[in-house]
Amino acid sequence: MTDPNMSIPDGLLSALPNAQRLLGDQKALESLLQSPDAQALAALLQQQSGAALQQAADAAGRGDTAPLQALVQSLLNSREGAQAAQRLRNDFSGR
Repeated sequence: MTDPNMSIPDGLLSALPNAQRLLGDQKALESLLQSPDAQALAALLQQQSGAALQQAADAAGRGDTAPLQALVQSLLNSREGAQAAQRLRNDFSGR
């Protein structure tokens, strides 16, 4: 069986302290993905990256997560992305 963490960019796992546990909790993961801050991060990623996001997703599907990791890191380095990620950390750190 493939390790599910192998396809997850490092930036995503480090952005949420409990990301590892969330991966095993379907209800919590759905709640996270539906949160306003997760939606804001997704919209920012799409705005900042456009076509590069699709290319990075395609590369990740082939096992090369480096382009996706770079996009996530760029997002987390932006003021808006960092703020949204911090709110997610605060909201989901106790879950």
